[in-house]
Amino acid sequence: MKISLYIPTFNSENTIKRCLQSVLNQKLKPDEILIIDNNSTDNTIKLVSDIKTKSKIPIIIIFQKKKGLGNARNLGVKNSKYNYIASVDSDCVANKNWLKELTKEFNNPNVAGVCGNLIETKLNSPADKWRKQHMTQTWGNKKILNPRFLYGANNIFLKKAINDVGGYNEKFISNSEDVDISNKFKKKGFNLIYNPSAICKHLRQDSLHSILNNYYRWTFFSYPLPNTFFNLLKRVFIFNPYKILRLILKDLKNFKIQFIFVDILIGFYCTFQDMKYFFKN
Repeated sequence: MKISLYIPTFNSENTIKRCLQSVLNQKLKPDEILIIDNNSTDNTIKLVSDIKTKSKIPIIIIFQKKKGLGNARNLGVKNSKYNYIASVDSDCVANKNWLKELTKEFNNPNVAGVCGNLIETKLNSPADKWRKQHMTQTWGNKKILNPRFLYGANNIFLKKAINDVGGYNEKFISNSEDVDISNKFKKKGFNLIYNPSAICKHLRQDSLHSILNNYYRWTFFSYPLPNTFFNLLKRVFIFNPYKILRLILKDLKNFKIQFIFVDILIGFYCTFQDMKYFFKN
């Protein structure tokens, strides 16, 4: 089994070294590593280049001409040599058995892809704790055949299967590309598997400002885009209030009263950003 692995990056100097080292230290090692960089302006590429000179595994740096996560994933697929294509986000650290656990699921019939379990490790700030509550990227501790979708943060797919469904939709700039391609796999009759034994650790740290911005981007494609006045009204008066209500009810149910202030801010922030998007476009 030959495996390509790609890592999308943008200004990842705080995490890329640990991420890349975790990939190089896998018990089942990839046969090549591709760094898909969205024109980082920090030391990301310098850190990668330093590791590249010492690595026995080929590390190839590819610069994106077009922005967006969907485009980055398509570049990873297009430039991969092998039929098994793994990926891990640049703010994740993979356990040593991560890739081995993912690949063993291809013994099951008609499997197009497998994703692993992302565990939050940075929980010092209220924003980080809120992210764990509301922006989780795990389906829990049990293996699942055909979960709702496979999270994009850590996974492996068959290149042939990705090409069969037409690749990733590049309209998805920062999120939801994983939901979209999972739906395309299911429509084609492929199976998807969630394996909680394939563990990655999330290194992300958030502030109040970053959690507001990231949650908006995270849910942006979940509703009609605010590109018409009618859609803007739907988002402002239906979807955003519904979003706040769901957040608040979940926090009340889990006795997370301290998160309700952030829940309410999310609603106002999403409405502001929707209006900004509408008038800009």
